[in-house]
Amino acid sequence: TRYVSYISRYGASDYNQDVIEVDLEKDLTADAKNAVSIQEYDGKKTVVTSDEDSVAWNLNVKKAGLYTIQVEYYTIEGYGSNIERNVYIDGEYPFDEAEGVEFTRVYADEVPNPSGLLNRPNQIEKNSWVVAYVTDAMGYYTPALSFYLTEGKHTLTFEL
Repeated sequence: TRYVSYISRYGASDYNQDVIEVDLEKDLTADAKNAVSIQEYDGKKTVVTSDEDSVAWNLNVKKAGLYTIQVEYYTIEGYGSNIERNVYIDGEYPFDEAEGVEFTRVYADEVPNPSGLLNRPNQIEKNSWVVAYVTDAMGYYTPALSFYLTEGKHTLTFEL
């Protein structure tokens, strides 16, 4: 299902302003607890996965509706490309665009250009905390993708 078809099923009244807080450690699923590690970067804890692992959290939804997903992540050194993950709700893609969502990395000039000339300095990756919403990697749908959750228990999974 394409996102445009998925979202057309819902109206303005389905958008939910409630916030579902996910506890980084407490809400991890049992399988995720065995597959990931919790590490600290710049004074904050984060879940660290390998390139092959997925991470999943249990959600308790008090009110059915459309929700956006906001993620705070730390950009450890990578391969020069964005961080890509698949997003599952209860083990399934809710729509095609939940596959291959991207989270950007942070770059800075390697050396400031004191000459003022219009040459481009090399870019180096900067490790830092970033807050972002789950968005469409192709940029067709903005600002953030919305996911419909019924009242009750759900599982949110991020997988490479």
